[in-house]
Amino acid sequence: IGQQNSVMAGLAGLTTGGSNKNLKTEIEILKSPSLLLPIFNWLKTEKRKLGNNVDDWKYKDWLNNELSITRSKGTSIVNISYKDTDKDLIIPLLAKITKSYQLYSHRDKSNAIDDGLKYLNDQIKIYKKQSRISSTSAQEFALKHSLILGGENSKESILTEKERLKQ
Repeated sequence: IGQQNSVMAGLAGLTTGGSNKNLKTEIEILKSPSLLLPIFNWLKTEKRKLGNNVDDWKYKDWLNNELSITRSKGTSIVNISYKDTDKDLIIPLLAKITKSYQLYSHRDKSNAIDDGLKYLNDQIKIYKKQSRISSTSAQEFALKHSLILGGENSKESILTEKERLKQ
């Protein structure tokens, strides 16, 4: 009979009380090969060092039979369980899963922040251009109707601004 250990919660925002849909997505991400395959390969290497034949091991079998990632009913707590006859590999494997998810989560949040910054910088460019166009139009109107505007309102500055906007 194999040893079993569980890690509950604390996985980089999985217990934030987010929506059920988001938590289900996070659990599926935790089960994904992009996060777990390197850990599976590490485990195979460790088992080989201990003299075990792991040539026939399949990732899907390991995921479905030895590893369990579930949510506690009615909560936002995620349970990760791993069964192994070598108890010295259980905690390091669970720690690797936690670290892998935290790196993914950080990268995902970082990408979202970068996307947000790019959007805001694009908006700044758009509104600066619109502001220059509006200012030029106001200056032209003021000149045409002999009105006085604050700031640079000479004919030369209007023409220069028009040329700059065409670029």
